[in-house]
Amino acid sequence: MVRKTMVNCFHTRLPLVGRRPVCSRARVVVDDATRTETRRVAVGLFGRLLRSPEYADLAGAPDDAVVRVRPLRGMLQLEMVQAARYGYCGAHLVLGDRPETVLVCGGYRILDRRLYGQRLTLGMCHRQLTAASSLGIQTVLASADRGPGEDGYYRWPRLGFDAALPRAIVRSLPRALRRARRLLDLMQSQAGREWWRRHGIGLNVAFDLRPGSHCWRVFLRNLAGTIDLRPVKASASSRGGCSTRARGRHDPGARVGRRCQKVTCGDRRP
Repeated sequence: MVRKTMVNCFHTRLPLVGRRPVCSRARVVVDDATRTETRRVAVGLFGRLLRSPEYADLAGAPDDAVVRVRPLRGMLQLEMVQAARYGYCGAHLVLGDRPETVLVCGGYRILDRRLYGQRLTLGMCHRQLTAASSLGIQTVLASADRGPGEDGYYRWPRLGFDAALPRAIVRSLPRALRRARRLLDLMQSQAGREWWRRHGIGLNVAFDLRPGSHCWRVFLRNLAGTIDLRPVKASASSRGGCSTRARGRHDPGARVGRRCQKVTCGDRRP
């Protein structure tokens, strides 16, 4: 029996069927002025042109999102925003040269409090990781920050992202956790998660997309269950609306509302 989970956030839908998310139906837009360069960069990164649904999936976009694709100094920038309510957004970069193409995930920012608690971040991450793997990308990078409004230091490892622990952290671990050398080593136990929740620091983290990797095992185990990605139980008044946070500010009116040619899902290539 196929296990199905539906994340239904008003018109935000992220169906997860088995281990592979259903293809996104988000709208993809590309500026007319950069269309030729976008295609050239895409061929350099992936060896071929991508279809609109592939761009949408690579951005982790729910069906009601708008994804803007544009070239940036030999890289591809993917900007995602909820079209109607501006309830969430995200920004990502694809860079490198085949076969060393890398996805840099800028995170997912949940802005509408009505979307809290609906596992939207988990669904977007699942869609994005699966799409990146199918396109031959082997590594996804992210910045797991800690600070005011920043709790990626705890959320990213809960999603399977890993990093080597700095020596200072290893030396400060309690005796029961002293054997841990990597971030996911700590996250395997309740004691380790609680210690990192209190004493963790910001790190650059990575997700190994190779089949059967430890990162995938952790992510799929958490996907099958119910996990709390927050490092602390925040009250409704103190929640900042931030998930694994995207850097930079997003103005959907300025970015998506410019003169551009809309590309529908189908087989058309932007």
